[in-house]
Amino acid sequence: MRLEVDIVDDGVTEVADGVVHLRSGAAFASDLTLWAIVSGVPDLAARSGLQVDADGRALVDEYLRSVDDGRIFVVGDCAAVPGARFACALATPQATHAADTLARLIEGRKPEPYSLRYVARAVTLGRKNAVGQFTRPDDTLRRACVTGRTAVVIKELASRGGKYGARTGTGA
Repeated sequence: MRLEVDIVDDGVTEVADGVVHLRSGAAFASDLTLWAIVSGVPDLAARSGLQVDADGRALVDEYLRSVDDGRIFVVGDCAAVPGARFACALATPQATHAADTLARLIEGRKPEPYSLRYVARAVTLGRKNAVGQFTRPDDTLRRACVTGRTAVVIKELASRGGKYGARTGTGA
């Protein structure tokens, strides 16, 4: 199985007859093409008067606080965290870090900068199949990937870990 996942920078212009065409003119054959997009960021940050980036995400400092007001923490897809991509997996670790930072500030301790470390990108393809490609901490892709039932189990464990963390308030 050949896995092509990092075509965001090149931009897909067309998917036709099993071929994915990119803005650069390059193309590759594909039996299955998954094109996942984020439909947009809510305009709450922009409407509130916070500084936002071109996508409408609130600009944050190294502690995930708004650059306009250190009392406001912004996490997930609404936060313009340098190096972060849109991903459901980022909200919980960022929220955990923001809560940790707030607790440190209340206790009079110095907060620690948020450290973004990726492990993989994964897509579940129903209950019995999935694809996962490992990444370096900076989110650049590695050649190694997992597929099939093994990828489903890994994705399920990651999802359960996220649910557990959200319920218990324990971090990532």
